[in-house]
Amino acid sequence: MLMMILTGCDIFETRSPESPNTPRTNWVPATSPGILITNFKNSFSDKSTENYLNCFVDSVLTGRAFSFIPTSEGITLFPTLFTNWTLFSERSYFENIKSKLRENSSFSLSCFNENEGTIQGDSMTYSADYLLFVEHGIAEIAKEYHGHLQFTLFRNMRGEWAVSFWRDSKRDEYQTWSELKGRFSY
Repeated sequence: MLMMILTGCDIFETRSPESPNTPRTNWVPATSPGILITNFKNSFSDKSTENYLNCFVDSVLTGRAFSFIPTSEGITLFPTLFTNWTLFSERSYFENIKSKLRENSSFSLSCFNENEGTIQGDSMTYSADYLLFVEHGIAEIAKEYHGHLQFTLFRNMRGEWAVSFWRDSKRDEYQTWSELKGRFSY
């Protein structure tokens, strides 16, 4: 009788593996400015909103608020949008972009002419020219953005670095990150 039950059940056969419930992540605690910048870049290729937001200061832990200064073109195109830009705004635009990405599409950030300033106490400046490529499915919105970013990085009580200030600047004829944020903030 026991033999009949065991032969009728498939309890000893291997099954197909299940997909993990959590997305793949490349996040590494940002114990150096270089690790923070790598995490920032990886948040795009991983399409991870949480990793993206983890790159910015947590005002609860630091008492510092995040601020973003857009390009003059961004201010002209979206005159009221950036007056109260917050981390919630960062989350919204990032999520809106992700919702418009085609399956297996590219969402990538490349930085050039990187310059890490000197660490002064608990902060330092990082700047770079950027190329942000977003393979979304909206025909009338650009997919390539160029500019220059300047970050002020802050080290919190746990010794981890985060972006507290971000200034975007125009570098050439391409649209900038500010314009991308404006177009995808709604």
